[in-house]
Amino acid sequence: MTDVTPPRRGFIRGQTYSRADKRARKIAFLAAIVEGLSISEAAARIGVPWRTVYSWRKDDEPFRKAWNEARARANEAHYTYPLPPPPKPQPPKPVITVREFDLPEDDNG
Repeated sequence: MTDVTPPRRGFIRGQTYSRADKRARKIAFLAAIVEGLSISEAAARIGVPWRTVYSWRKDDEPFRKAWNEARARANEAHYTYPLPPPPKPQPPKPVITVREFDLPEDDNG
């Protein structure tokens, strides 16, 4: 992957990127989203204002689809928990049967 270095300080308004640089920044942005960074954090990591990535999203259908996929993967990783282990099998409970007892009859009845 191409190393993308952000600008020295702040962002330059109206800055344009070469096609290869823009592609590398988009890929780095998507990777940051999958890692769980927010949109503004991911944009700052690649050295562009957050408005720029939203502009890319609006204008570039494949990037929009990749963005949605990256967000879904990040959410899945964040909200997926391992299943608890199955309960241990318990020994069978003893079966209690009711027996008729031969009781002596009472004088009362």
